Amino acid sequence: MDDKSVGSALVSDGKGHIVGLITDRDIACRGVGAKYSAADKIGNLISRDLIFISENKTLSEATQLMREFGIRRLPVIKSSSGGKNKCVGILTFDDLVFSGVVSNDDLAEIIRSQFPSSRKKVAKTLKLKNKITLDFLPKELHPIMAP
Repeated sequence: MDDKSVGSALVSDGKGHIVGLITDRDIACRGVGAKYSAADKIGNLISRDLIFISENKTLSEATQLMREFGIRRLPVIKSSSGGKNKCVGILTFDDLVFSGVVSNDDLAEIIRSQFPSSRKKVAKTLKLKNKITLDFLPKELHPIMAP
């Protein structure tokens, strides 16, 4: 991530299936904060249940997903004629800011949705499948990327 100057990376199982996303914040909060070392596997740190968006959706729809789920990174998928999905990129909060077409109110709402009081509200509507990754995080840092 440092070499490519990016704040996140998708994690694959080696067979082309995306199994999660790791961010610089995951490394700082879940990794360093939980005293993981560089020798530990990233599988301990990744967010596994991701929200995706189709490349055919609008920027407005992407913004709404980011607001609703309090996420700053949204993997974009393309469906092939064979019915398989392929990730073609990640839309980030920074992309929205630099686009110049997303309203300041929407940007502010995405940021607000990431605060603990908002997370509690959203978390109640979500069914988190992988509670193991949440055990060593303070409640206010629990990821809300799972539907």
